[in-house]
Amino acid sequence: MLLHSPELMHSGLWRDFYSKGLLFTPDAKENWRLPDVKPLPAIAAVGRQQANSGPRNTDAGEDMLQFALAVIQATFPGKARRGAVIVRALPAFQSAIMRRRASNPNVPPFSETQVYFWIQYFHVAVVSLQENIPSSDSHQAMNTDWSAALSSLTLGTFKTLFGITGQEWKEHYSKAVWESVAARLEYTSPDLKRLPNVIKAPSERNVIEARGEILQSLREKALWGNSDGNDEFPSMVRLSVLVAAVLQEVSLLDDASAVRPVASHAELLRELYRLLVRGRQQPGKKDDVQTGNTTDKTSRDEGTQGGLEAAMRLSGPGMQGVTQRMFWIQQFMSAQRKVGRAEAFAEFLDANPRLAFEGLPLVYYSVELWDSQDAITRFILPDRGTGEHPFY
Repeated sequence: MLLHSPELMHSGLWRDFYSKGLLFTPDAKENWRLPDVKPLPAIAAVGRQQANSGPRNTDAGEDMLQFALAVIQATFPGKARRGAVIVRALPAFQSAIMRRRASNPNVPPFSETQVYFWIQYFHVAVVSLQENIPSSDSHQAMNTDWSAALSSLTLGTFKTLFGITGQEWKEHYSKAVWESVAARLEYTSPDLKRLPNVIKAPSERNVIEARGEILQSLREKALWGNSDGNDEFPSMVRLSVLVAAVLQEVSLLDDASAVRPVASHAELLRELYRLLVRGRQQPGKKDDVQTGNTTDKTSRDEGTQGGLEAAMRLSGPGMQGVTQRMFWIQQFMSAQRKVGRAEAFAEFLDANPRLAFEGLPLVYYSVELWDSQDAITRFILPDRGTGEHPFY
C-alpha cells in the first residue's frame, strides 16, 4: 500500500485538506468533520476484474437460493414472522421466474417445494451456527455481531461458510419428486430422508475461506469504489422480501403516530408515509385534486407544509440530522410523484420497493459523508453516482 501511495508517509498530509482552525477544535476531536480546505481524494475507479464484469447468474435454481437467503436475512432472529413474509413475497418471486421463462424456455420453472426446502435448510444452518455461540452475557455482543453479519452475507459467502453446493436436496428427494409438477404447485415432503434438525458447524477451513471472501469484497470496494451505486443495490428478488418484511412489521405496530424516536426502518417508512403521502392526500376532500376548489387546494398545501415540518422533526435510525432527514423526505416525495395517488401503504411500497432497502442512502452517499457532523448540521448533496435510481 505504501509503495503505491507513498504520500501516506508524510505526517503533514492533513494540511492539504484541513485548516488548523478546524482540525484542532473540540468539535473535530469528538466528531467526524469534512475537510474545509479541499475534499478528500475520490477513490480511483480502475477496471474491474474480468470475473466481476460478466453477466449475473440467471439460473432459476440459484435464484431460489437467493430468495431463501433473503427470507432468512429479513426474518432472523425474530425480525418478522417468516410465514407472513414468505406468503407475501412468494407471488412476486414466482412472477419474476415466469417472466424470464417467457423469454427463455431453458430457465427452470418455479417450484414451491424447492423454495421451501432451501428456506428450511438455510434456517437450520443458521440456527446450528448460532447454537455454537455461548449464551452468557459476556457473549451477548457476539450474538449481536452475528445477527448483523448475517444480514450482509452474500449468497456466495453463505454457501462457502456452510459448504453448500446446491445439490443437498438429493439426500432428501428423488429427482422424480423434486422436479414433479405436484412439487412445483405446492410443498411436497421429502421422499428419501427428512430434513435435518441440525447441520454441523462450519469447519475452520470454511470459516477462513468465507472470511477471505468478505475481506476481498471489502478490498474491492475500497479499491474500485462504487461509481454508480448498482453493486450495492439489492436484486428485485431481495427487494420483494424486504417489502414483505416491512409490511409484516408495520402490521404489528400500534396505530398511534410516533411521538418518540422511531425504532426501526419499517416504523420510519410508516411515519413518513403518514406525514408526506397520506397527509398530503387527505387534508381536504378525497377528490380535492380533481375539484380545483381553492379552499381544498389551500388545505392540501397547508397539510403538505405541516407534514414536511413534522418529518423534519423525526429522529431515530437513519434520521440523525439534516442530511439524513432531507434524504428520506426527498425520496418519499419523488416516489409519490412517480406513483401518483396510493390508497394504502402497501400499495405505495409495492410501487416503490427501493424504499424498503435500509441501505439506500449509501447508494448515494459515502459512509464518511453520511455519518459526518457536517451532514447533521446542514444538507449536503450526495457524493456518489446515483445510477438508475435518480436522486431529487
